[in-house]
Amino acid sequence: MFDAGALFHRKCFVQGGGAYNLVHEFLRRHYPSAFCARYLSRTLDIPYEQAQNVIAALRIDGQTIILLGARCAGCRRSQLTVQAVAYDETHSKAPRAD
Repeated sequence: MFDAGALFHRKCFVQGGGAYNLVHEFLRRHYPSAFCARYLSRTLDIPYEQAQNVIAALRIDGQTIILLGARCAGCRRSQLTVQAVAYDETHSKAPRAD
């Protein structure tokens, strides 16, 4: 796995806190789909508890929204799922000089 130009073993990357970025990027790539912690854990090969912790951290940081009783796009079960917040291009535009 590559991060900032460096090559990491996937398990080392996750144990070093890389799971936050791993989950966030997965959710952004699959927007607007929502996923449960168990599916993220299996798909991204991270411990279930770590997936839950990352979901909580992403929610606190405003990077995701939690959907109660929504259907997971991966396992298709209705449960608590997480979805990336929509990307708003207005925040990325430079101010206009008039």
